[in-house]
Amino acid sequence: MLLISLYWLVTIMVCAGIDTQAFPRARRLIRSYCGLTINAAIATGIFGAVIVICGNPVLAVVVVVALQALFIGVSNAKFVMLGEPLLFTDLALIGALFKHPQFYMSAIKPRQGLLAITAFIAVGGMLVWFSPSGWEKRIPGLAFAVLATAVLTVFQLGRIANILAPVPAALSDTSRLGLWPVMALYSVRWRSARDAIPCTTAPVRWRFGCPDLIFIVQCESYADPCDLGLNQPEIPATSLPGLAAAKAAAIDHGKLLVSGFGAYTMRTEYGVLFGRDESALGFRCYDPFLTAIRDKSYAMPHRIEGWTTHFVHPHDMNFYSRKRIMAAAGFTELSGEEMFSTAQTKDERYVSDKAIADFLIERARTLSEPGLFYAVTIANHGPWTSTDSCSNEKVYLDKLGRSDAMLIQLMAGIAGLKRPALLVFFGDHRPSIPGIVKPGKDLHTPYVMLRTDSNGRFIDCIAPSVDRTPADLHHQILAEMERRIALREA
Repeated sequence: MLLISLYWLVTIMVCAGIDTQAFPRARRLIRSYCGLTINAAIATGIFGAVIVICGNPVLAVVVVVALQALFIGVSNAKFVMLGEPLLFTDLALIGALFKHPQFYMSAIKPRQGLLAITAFIAVGGMLVWFSPSGWEKRIPGLAFAVLATAVLTVFQLGRIANILAPVPAALSDTSRLGLWPVMALYSVRWRSARDAIPCTTAPVRWRFGCPDLIFIVQCESYADPCDLGLNQPEIPATSLPGLAAAKAAAIDHGKLLVSGFGAYTMRTEYGVLFGRDESALGFRCYDPFLTAIRDKSYAMPHRIEGWTTHFVHPHDMNFYSRKRIMAAAGFTELSGEEMFSTAQTKDERYVSDKAIADFLIERARTLSEPGLFYAVTIANHGPWTSTDSCSNEKVYLDKLGRSDAMLIQLMAGIAGLKRPALLVFFGDHRPSIPGIVKPGKDLHTPYVMLRTDSNGRFIDCIAPSVDRTPADLHHQILAEMERRIALREA
């Protein structure tokens, strides 16, 4: 037992040293004492579990150290690309990692991925190879597992988690406490969060003079190149004529204050659809889709009456559980990738933005009753790599230009319907292009809101720029849906 205790002590010390390499780094040499204690408890629990499984303390040291190094490596790669450390909610995406690896593997260099796979296979083989046949060498592991459980339970039951992590602040908390402690504490705070009181606000009802058709388009990685710093002379940035024309005719436009960079589409999507600010979500803000069904009474389809509701996303609707969430949110029609032919990908990885606009206009043309469409595009999803001489930023700008052309196409198509309509168009987050567009203080994307009368003419309005959160945009859309305008003669 003494020898095993020495191995355990080495494990704790090495893990404490490895954790100092996690981004963002600690402001001092080591993390806080509470952070060190929690990190040690987690390492102890894994150490004990490995001994229970294989009875080999040396292998237990290797497994714990390798696991912590893996978490730190993945977290640092994510921090460099997205500006955030690894979060406890990211563990919910492990299944999606294998089903849709193209969304995640671009953040990991090939040698890092190969090293991780090799280490996983090696550790698994060692667990099998070095496992003894008797139980006498496994029993000490139970003592370490019980000790770890007792320490972690104290942090959960003694309200210490509430004190150490009173509000979501992943960057500062990781710097202060460490990666594993923050993941553990935030998980506790997330599980203890209370559901919101069901929404009792009277729904917006369609009346004569309200818009018949509402188009809400959430555009993948749509951002102003000037905001991204892509306006240098050597990089011919697109001027986004669609955005310029939309702003000139908009009843509302400005900066959409999204909270994610390069990913986390669901944060923006949740805010616009459910209208709840991240401050009200607490620790659920990092992935609100995990608990979105509990907030279904706040979803836009449940907040309106008189419009049929359609959700369009040209991808696997099970990704992020959209199929289940959007059905619970009240959408009467869900249109996924099965609604689009292979030819509509334009030889790209995803369905083109033009195909989305064609689908929306054609589907709206067949509607005799008022309808609301919420569309999520994906054509401009990274990685923006090219096999020819084009640079990554050029690939991104080319796709951005196609997204901007979709905005022009939507404006023309909606005007041609000659029905009172409302168009809302916005970017879900900025792109993360390694070495070119990096995480920073500014995260905002553009949004525009336009409205046509019964003759398809855009309502004249000189709208000043207004900064809005996604949740604020939700309420502004509802307010505009309720606003009636007088019909004009052709």
